[in-house]
Amino acid sequence: MACCGPDKQDSIDDLRDFLTPPRIKSGEIRFAKHTIWACGLAADTVHDVTVDGKIELIQSHPDSELCLCPRRGHPHPSFSDAWFYCDCIAYEHDLPAVVYPQTSELRRLRYRYIHSGPRKPKPLVICSVDTGEATVVEPLKKRKPLRAEEFYVKHLLAILDELRAMRHGPLSYVLFRHYKEWDPVDLPYTSQYGPTAEGIHLYAGALRQTDALAEYLFYYRVIEQMTGIQGRSCRDWIEQALGSLHSHDFGFIPIGHERCPEEPPRNLLSEYHRRALLRLRQLLRKHNTLRGVVDYLYYTNRCGIAHGRAFIRSDISPNYFEVVRDTYVLKLLARMAIDEVANR
Repeated sequence: MACCGPDKQDSIDDLRDFLTPPRIKSGEIRFAKHTIWACGLAADTVHDVTVDGKIELIQSHPDSELCLCPRRGHPHPSFSDAWFYCDCIAYEHDLPAVVYPQTSELRRLRYRYIHSGPRKPKPLVICSVDTGEATVVEPLKKRKPLRAEEFYVKHLLAILDELRAMRHGPLSYVLFRHYKEWDPVDLPYTSQYGPTAEGIHLYAGALRQTDALAEYLFYYRVIEQMTGIQGRSCRDWIEQALGSLHSHDFGFIPIGHERCPEEPPRNLLSEYHRRALLRLRQLLRKHNTLRGVVDYLYYTNRCGIAHGRAFIRSDISPNYFEVVRDTYVLKLLARMAIDEVANR
């Protein structure tokens, strides 16, 4: 390995010193080991934000990822803690989010392609259209290829980003819910969401589902997990929750659009609420009573998707989009179940 001279090493050190943020230099915070990728989160809206009084949320410009930087005197969050914070971010902003794996974790994935192309690169022959003369271009020297695991994760994030745009609309973005430009904000996620950690984990899993049928099942699992009631017995809680769906306060998630930046952001949860109430009125006209709607949500949808009792096809068909509309109702019921446990 060739060693760089003292002048070159000094220039590298100067560049590294220039790129190091002042708060890192002073020792106030440390570089992050874990990064949260929240697809669709607006850039430059996370400023002086701390989690549990010990972890700084640092948003890199101009991207939307959030670095978990420990403050002085505090250790790095564990991988499970990082995923808990990720679930909290996903739930509070209704965005698909993941913790980007570290290099050591990527190696443990041991993902391999089914087909990686030729084992040895071959020369490329280019023929001139005018003269017909052939030119042989030797392959480039072997370079370190992009690891299959890293390629897989990057494309998975691209899929989740497109999924988020498909649900919210193209060119839309979600602003950080606790945005304050100058005032510091501390998010007590452990005390606030600790009792509902399993519920928001399932909810965050629903947001990462590309298929509406799978998303529906995840929201139903949230309800069962948070109420502690499984299967058919959960229908009584759902009937009661549907009766209070109209008056429940779901909070505020600001969503904006790149084509109308001058307009104030809309409330994403209000739009979900409007669509859920519209769908509930349609179901009431069809099934007459709340109990009839509950039975439809359970027997036709949940059991139909999971067990095939009333078979729900996964084709992209009118029946499929019936479930898409029902998912708005299940999403808000899942949030109501989480709120109920959190407010005890």
